[in-house]
Amino acid sequence: MFSCSLGIKLSTDTTSLTSASWKNCLSKNLNVLDKHRKSNIFNYGTCDDKAIENLFREFLYALRIREGKKKGTGSPVAVAKALHLLASDFFPLWDYEIARAYGCRYSRNPEAKYLLFVRKSKEMAENLKSSVDTKVVGKTLLKLIDEYNYARYTQRWI
Repeated sequence: MFSCSLGIKLSTDTTSLTSASWKNCLSKNLNVLDKHRKSNIFNYGTCDDKAIENLFREFLYALRIREGKKKGTGSPVAVAKALHLLASDFFPLWDYEIARAYGCRYSRNPEAKYLLFVRKSKEMAENLKSSVDTKVVGKTLLKLIDEYNYARYTQRWI
């Protein structure tokens, strides 16, 4: 089990989350992660772009597949999941179908595509802000957007 100063404990059987590169990546980026963990999507600004792109790139490397046919491959979905777990009110979740639906296909330059997705997520949250009472719903706007995206694009339930 690995604990970081963010107060989050990570435990897994996979080598990627217990590897030295993952631990080093977290340690190196604690300040950036802590800043975003205490924030939300509404606080995103273009001044965050460089830090988010670097963070995404470093996570992509640290979380790359360690064995098998895809050894060395990074997963932009795994990166988004990790970022979201570490700062859930700031970093939105995506998968291939969601990214594709928003014009953010990540096969090339995934960090820039994720940044575009963050911008689009903030724009959606801003548009919904006056229409949704998050206290009544009991979820953040980013969480509601994620649930909609999952239902609409990943599962195609709606």
